[in-house]
Amino acid sequence: MKIPPLLSRTMGAALATGASLALTAGVLTAPTASSALQPAAPAVASTASTLPDLGFSLNGKALSGPVSPAHYRTLSEMSPGTVWARVGFNGDGDWRKNVDEYLGPIRQAGMKVLLRASFRGAVYNKKVPLNAAEQARYGDFVRDLAHYVKTKHGLTPDDVVFEHPNESNGLVSGADYAAAAKNAYPKLKAVDPGFKIIGASENVYASNWKTWLQDVYKAGYAKASDGVSFHNYDPQGDRSKYDFLESLMKQHGHWPAMVWLTEFGTTTVPGAKGNGSAAAGRAAQSEAGQATRITSVLSFLRDEVPWITHAFVYADEDIPSRKSSDRFEAHFGIFANDSQGTITREKPAVQAIRNLYASTKPADARQVGPAPVVTPTPAPAPTPAPTAPMAPKPGATQTLASFSLTSAAPTTTGSGVTVSPVTGVGFRTAPTFADFSPAYGRKVLQTNPSTTSPRTDAAYVETVLTASTPSSTVRVESIQFKATRGGDAQPRGLVVVAVVDGVAKTVLTQSLPTQRPRLTPFSATGLGLEGKEVRIRVYPYSPVHTATVEMTDLAITGRVNG
Repeated sequence: MKIPPLLSRTMGAALATGASLALTAGVLTAPTASSALQPAAPAVASTASTLPDLGFSLNGKALSGPVSPAHYRTLSEMSPGTVWARVGFNGDGDWRKNVDEYLGPIRQAGMKVLLRASFRGAVYNKKVPLNAAEQARYGDFVRDLAHYVKTKHGLTPDDVVFEHPNESNGLVSGADYAAAAKNAYPKLKAVDPGFKIIGASENVYASNWKTWLQDVYKAGYAKASDGVSFHNYDPQGDRSKYDFLESLMKQHGHWPAMVWLTEFGTTTVPGAKGNGSAAAGRAAQSEAGQATRITSVLSFLRDEVPWITHAFVYADEDIPSRKSSDRFEAHFGIFANDSQGTITREKPAVQAIRNLYASTKPADARQVGPAPVVTPTPAPAPTPAPTAPMAPKPGATQTLASFSLTSAAPTTTGSGVTVSPVTGVGFRTAPTFADFSPAYGRKVLQTNPSTTSPRTDAAYVETVLTASTPSSTVRVESIQFKATRGGDAQPRGLVVVAVVDGVAKTVLTQSLPTQRPRLTPFSATGLGLEGKEVRIRVYPYSPVHTATVEMTDLAITGRVNG
């Protein structure tokens, strides 16, 4: 049977324009890099009831037709999660112009970016070896690319993950590949220590793929990356390659780490009869068989290999005949197109993927759905202060304070209460009020947490409510607000604490199930917290300092008694 020429395809795309694409919805854990060459932090694994985050490898204009913002939007809506776009560039030509051409519509579609930094075309053409000078040149390109997308496009560690060159076994030695990665790693971290990079994907149909990957790890790759990207076109049910990868990573102390399946799929050569079964091997499938194969692999990964957190279908669209005469390679797309590369229709796999993800309720914080409303057990009212001869006369229920959180100042202040602006305490990076990308369409409060878990001895934001007269008290009955993650990295959440006349009480501990720009409303009711002074504090947490927690629309209701 004919095996897809994966190595020649990926190299050809890189040499044609320096750009090839892929998409995935991602949940990552960012590493905290205290030194340039620090081993990866673990990724958040899927569970037995969670599908891997969905990805699509895009052919783009190098292999198909022009960049299509409408097509990107269609892809971004195929899964309820955030979709990532995998885009590859090398340092040849005007690479910044190529970056701009793709990142503009990608970001407009609400997608994030897996950004592959490839070797120069001269290396792929074997005109120059990957020697020490070329390794340094590659490291410089990774640095320059990271700096450009950070400063020009505003990408943060929540928005982008980088990737080492694609399928390089058969092109360069494993030792040279690892040396290039080791040169690039500290340069990337110098741009932003929160930036992550994965790689070492290989053509698993080349006879040397196992020995090449072993050589990569023997040369120190575990200290030059935050994880592995992996290609596998084998059918569902075959986990031997995954077992090999897991064993090798553990052997070299690179486990747990990010592991993404960045290519899988099947071709639909016209006239093919395959029904998508595992018994069909890697042969061409009918269009219905392609749909069965793709959804079966995704389900297999969910059930058998949950540490594969992302899976990229190759490819989004077919390759028109004017771009390739290889009929086998030309029909991996899940969208059909015409001779000019204009998409004409969906293949059955498109709807099958939609149905699979729509019917599977995520089991963790990737859930997208009705916002949870948390109602803690009501707390008893504190004993009135000894100086008060009797309990203050109850006042009318009102909104004591509201904040749009487009700025620090309160939007409204209730009668008989003094309300302070929101302030931040203990943050390494001061909280800010701004809009971000993807856009909310308004300013929000953004915080950079100082802790990785729910704690009340960390950085916080607070507002202080004080009774306006000495004979009055403030009684807080409920707190409402909206919050979300600034990106995929998890776990991320917050702890809400009320400090009543110096006595602290935790009223809400909540993980965040959504990410920008989707906000989740939360409510803590029946609080009954009363005193002369009530401080409302919010302690955010996230796996790394640069993984933000964002809030808006804070409202505190209750009464002023006395």
